[in-house]
Amino acid sequence: MSGRKIVIWVLMTGVATTTWATPNSAPMVAPNPANSLNHERAAAGSPGMAGTQMLAPAPTPTPGAHRQTTPAPGPGTAPKKAKLSPADERANRIAAKVRLFLQLLGEEEVKITSVRESPVLFEVKWQAKQPTSKGAAKKKLMNGRMWVTLDGRYMTRRAVKLAAALKVYRKQRKFVDCLINRGLRVLLEPGTKGTAKQLKEVGAFGQELVIWCDKAHKKLCDLNGTTYPRWIWPRGSRFGVLPLSFFETQVGCKR
Repeated sequence: MSGRKIVIWVLMTGVATTTWATPNSAPMVAPNPANSLNHERAAAGSPGMAGTQMLAPAPTPTPGAHRQTTPAPGPGTAPKKAKLSPADERANRIAAKVRLFLQLLGEEEVKITSVRESPVLFEVKWQAKQPTSKGAAKKKLMNGRMWVTLDGRYMTRRAVKLAAALKVYRKQRKFVDCLINRGLRVLLEPGTKGTAKQLKEVGAFGQELVIWCDKAHKKLCDLNGTTYPRWIWPRGSRFGVLPLSFFETQVGCKR
């Protein structure tokens, strides 16, 4: 085959092509060697190929060559926080108030363990550490519970079911009224263990039965002895802490 052979490197595709030029024909671009059929025809000098430009197929893109990836967050970029539900926001707000309250009371290492929302109140359980008699280094773990109103304005350490409380207080009210009607009174000395035990036995309204042996009632108390508690009624007197069973069997007042 006459003519000149010129090798041209196609920079854009990176594929080597060969062009043959003859004195009487237009230049022809050889096909890509990867295309075997076109390559054989070009090499045999087919007359039908004269003046025809053979284009190589487009190269297959390398996987991942033009992939765009999302850059990783830099060291100073803070991750986005998940949005809390309204219920979780309310619970966190109540927990923060209770924690602050306990810290102001002197509790240490306060931890809110749970916040449960009911239709009427928040029930908040907490833990804290308190120094013991062995020194500040020795601390004991305390568990507690509080109830907070839904608006966060009021809280108490003791919640009472109203229906149950009414039932108990009605019985205690009836019991104390019975003792008063039978003429019973009790002489008590303020601040003693016997006083606390006796008031617990007679219930919530037992204060109405008490005559305090202080300066105002010293003469009355001295007339009936110096041992307290001392019960007095029309049939006589009796000293010591009297149990509930005594009033039920000996006085006839049941609680």
